[in-house]
Amino acid sequence: MTSRPRVSERSFIRAAVLHKTFKADQAGQRECIGLGALPAYRANDSVPRHALIRSPGRTTPYHDDQAGMTWTPSGLDCFPGRRPGGWWCAVLLLWLCVGPAAAATQLVVRGGDDAQRENIERYLQAVLAEDLPDAQLRARARAEGERALQALGHYRPQITLGLQGGREARRLEFRFTPGPPVRISRLRLELRGGAVDDPAFARLREQLPLSEGDVFHHGRYESIKSALHNLALSRGYFNAAFLRQRVELNPARGEAAIALIFDSGPRARLGEVSFSDTPFRQRLLERFVPFEAGTPYSTELVAQLNRRLLDSQYFADVRVRPRTELAPEDAVPVDVELSARDKHRVNLGVGYSTDVGARTRLNWRRPWINDRGHKVGVELELAQRRQSISGTYDIPMEDPLRDSLQLQTGWQRESVEDVETERVTLAVQRQWSLDSGWRPNLFLRFEQERFKVGLERGTTQLLIPGVTVSRTRSRGGADPWWGDRQLFSLELAEDSLLSETDLVRLRLGTRWLRTYGGTHRLQLRLDLGALEAGDFSDVPPSLRFFAGGDHSVRGFAWQSIGPEDEAGNVVGGRYLASASLEYSYPVLPRWRLATFVDIGDAFDQLNQRDYKVGTGFGLHWSSPVGPVRLDLAWGVSEDNPPFRVHISVGSAL
Repeated sequence: MTSRPRVSERSFIRAAVLHKTFKADQAGQRECIGLGALPAYRANDSVPRHALIRSPGRTTPYHDDQAGMTWTPSGLDCFPGRRPGGWWCAVLLLWLCVGPAAAATQLVVRGGDDAQRENIERYLQAVLAEDLPDAQLRARARAEGERALQALGHYRPQITLGLQGGREARRLEFRFTPGPPVRISRLRLELRGGAVDDPAFARLREQLPLSEGDVFHHGRYESIKSALHNLALSRGYFNAAFLRQRVELNPARGEAAIALIFDSGPRARLGEVSFSDTPFRQRLLERFVPFEAGTPYSTELVAQLNRRLLDSQYFADVRVRPRTELAPEDAVPVDVELSARDKHRVNLGVGYSTDVGARTRLNWRRPWINDRGHKVGVELELAQRRQSISGTYDIPMEDPLRDSLQLQTGWQRESVEDVETERVTLAVQRQWSLDSGWRPNLFLRFEQERFKVGLERGTTQLLIPGVTVSRTRSRGGADPWWGDRQLFSLELAEDSLLSETDLVRLRLGTRWLRTYGGTHRLQLRLDLGALEAGDFSDVPPSLRFFAGGDHSVRGFAWQSIGPEDEAGNVVGGRYLASASLEYSYPVLPRWRLATFVDIGDAFDQLNQRDYKVGTGFGLHWSSPVGPVRLDLAWGVSEDNPPFRVHISVGSAL
């Protein structure tokens, strides 16, 4: 099968780039600069810089003891023993800026696979950047092409070069057959020191990018060594070193034997954590530290400390610095510099949804009000159908990020269809956040509510202890492409305990979102509810169940589905069951076309359900602040299907 040629149209201009100064291999200690494009290394892998340095006039391969391999010199020009500087640098730079440019040389690479052709192009970039005579260009191109293939494990390629045109416009055709690859006949990796019993190194050994029988890929060989070094440093083996790193190549037999002996030395331990001056008590700051002094060193634990301090919202800037250079052999002290956040934070938001109409929300918070880290916040919402104000006082407990005690108060007025309510609440609740992602919440809430539901008017008060357990998982930021949400809620009331009726209220809900093939997005929703009360007329509308609206059954107005009184007013029910299925597909960047079907009902008797069905299509925009959904829906379960436009903002979860 004939391979597809790769053509590079780049014009390589002399003096396009002045590279940084590099140091050569340890033996020569040469310093050098290079002109033109950097010769990129081997098919998305890296190689030590010392392996990419050429001495002036040197054309034969040399053995690099540090890399443990024989390397062919590459295309950087070196100036032994001196650093660029002085008057001649100014002359050189002037020549670079105004000197004549070399003409473009077109490169065509034929043969092999994509990875081989791409690597050859990378190697030849530096050669094409130089204005070389034809004969020298051929020789250099062949040498660099051989090196490019050797990096991928092919040491016996067949190469044919064709050069057409004059120096002002040349076309270099590089044809090759890679030949049989060199495969790894033996791979020996021996660990010594603390790494022998470290499970992280055991996992690394199981995931090595090379194994016996694989093609000897230089970049992957280097990545093994880098991975060992990086893992050692991240886990506190600061004296780790290779005792042996050797590759024995036999291109004629197509074999490579690798021997690596890595001594990690002892593992350091984390020492005491010292905080800079802050307005907070030392005891509060210490509760953010996720480790005890003497814990084996881990950069993940250090990073976790940094994240926890930032997530607290107490600090505008956090800098965590392990003092490895000052540490004794078995302890690493950790210094933390903190800058407290401003005491006042104000957020203003505006929005619109079909359910509540246009709305404005103002949120004021003090991230901290004393040295114990207590917080306070007030939120005001003004919408066409709902107005509310609430306040929260937050007290951090043993784990400030995962355990808090909250005192809450609020007032809300709502007017929807046949229901008008005005409610005052006082509550105390304890919240936890578990490692599994679940968030249990215990609360005790007192509420007094005046209401008008159809022809019914009343005032009721309830003391409600309860529990909620929820979990939300998502990927994709403000507009997630993957996620799910689960909610369980149980509320109780007893007429002998400051309540006007006995009450048991249960609520279950789930949201599920997945995207398949990067385009096909599926969303499922299910909501169930049940309510038992001694006297249903004493149950306020805020605790009854309704269906319909943007997040229930589209095609019907918000809270327009449920049992009705004798005048036809919707008064809410004892039970709720609703579900939704939605599919969407991208039609433009950030725009998706959706189709959906919703079903649901609120009812008083389990054997007297009258499910309403809404279906339609929508256009969803992934805006910078989150998804904006425009849905057109019809209530197809009705004899004369109603039509409604639904607009909502926010995540489907």
